[in-house]
Amino acid sequence: MPPTCDVLTFGETMLRLSPPGRARIEQADAFAVHVAGSESNVAVALARMGVRARWVSRLPDDGRGRRVARSLAAHGVDVSGIRWDAEPGARVGVFFVEHGTPPRPTTVVYDRAGSSASRLTPGDLPESLLADCRHLHVTGITPALSASCAEATAHAVRTARRLNKTVSLDVNFRARLWSAETAARTLAPLIERVDLLITAADDARLLFGADGGDGAAVSGALRARFGVSAVAVTLGGEGALLDAGNTITWV
Repeated sequence: MPPTCDVLTFGETMLRLSPPGRARIEQADAFAVHVAGSESNVAVALARMGVRARWVSRLPDDGRGRRVARSLAAHGVDVSGIRWDAEPGARVGVFFVEHGTPPRPTTVVYDRAGSSASRLTPGDLPESLLADCRHLHVTGITPALSASCAEATAHAVRTARRLNKTVSLDVNFRARLWSAETAARTLAPLIERVDLLITAADDARLLFGADGGDGAAVSGALRARFGVSAVAVTLGGEGALLDAGNTITWV
């Protein structure tokens, strides 16, 4: 049977709590609640474009977890692969966003340690799940969450390649989660297996020493080092580029 999913991705999605307007957290009597996560954001964007996207994670089997699942499903994301966590202490990661008013900057406070998603294991991504997709998308955030998440990410990439699936990886380096040295050491063997590498130019320089005068030099250095078919480099206010070897497309 052909796959029922075009793109599968997995990782942590958290609850984002924000005081109304420009209020301070310490002054707030109420918070707006949204869901946010790098991988699930990709799934939502794809689903809204008509792509069959599936998001997998571990969530507590309670109202917090169902809030995340319901929000993603409302955008058309397939959430049938969620692993529901009934263990004592199961939780959803939370972060608070306090919008600033100059000269006070916007402040973000994370409370994600020990979340259910941080306990993802290779067993949460069985071969049958990966076989039922055409493409696997992973990020550098998930393996930064825990040793078991790193194992799950490596397992997913290896299995997808063995099943002849295409794979993309977004470096998405988060200094709050791990060091540049650990990130580079963990991600390098995964990047060697992917078809599409996505990275900010600054992350490529910091983690892999991919430097140069412009984004094309960065992408060229990454393609040469890792043998990746295509590299997308984001350049902040200068936009982004896609280097497919024979052609470079600027956006």
